[in-house]
Amino acid sequence: MSTVATLPFFLFTFPAGAIADMVDRRRLLCIMNFWLAIIAAGLAALVWLKFVNPYVILAAVFLLGVAFAINAPAWTAIIPEVLTKEELLAAITLGGLQLNISGIIGPSIGGMLLPVFGANVVFAINAFCFLFVIWALLRWQKPIEPSERPAEGFFESCASAIRYARITPAIRVVAFVECCLGSSSP
Repeated sequence: MSTVATLPFFLFTFPAGAIADMVDRRRLLCIMNFWLAIIAAGLAALVWLKFVNPYVILAAVFLLGVAFAINAPAWTAIIPEVLTKEELLAAITLGGLQLNISGIIGPSIGGMLLPVFGANVVFAINAFCFLFVIWALLRWQKPIEPSERPAEGFFESCASAIRYARITPAIRVVAFVECCLGSSSP
């Protein structure tokens, strides 16, 4: 299950970063959250129709992972557009904290709702939450500024990102530490 959930991040996050730099991020986030809502609503319907089996669950987890992997770079990139420079450090810290807390609270709430309402209702609530994110994104009054999108294409953008990662000392240190220590950790 964890392989199916994380494989999309391995496959799609890097190209999604290039895409997030080339398109309107708000539109991309709306599309990905709509995709997430469709998958969650589809799971609700499949559970209600009793068509769920391990293969359906694995496919749905993979498709959800694809949407989250494509969503992640654009979501991260809009943070500086929404906040002031003074708020940015606190927001990044709270974002990491939120991720950890939601990883605990979300499954706990889902676990409490599951026996009371059933899996189809929990999936339907999840779909509604994705639609709520779309609503919030559409209400966001994005300032109209000249486009800062790169003039380079998709492959050029990917090559620039690789080049940047290869020559930036801080990234090289993190990659080195991860290579040396990441494989020896339990």
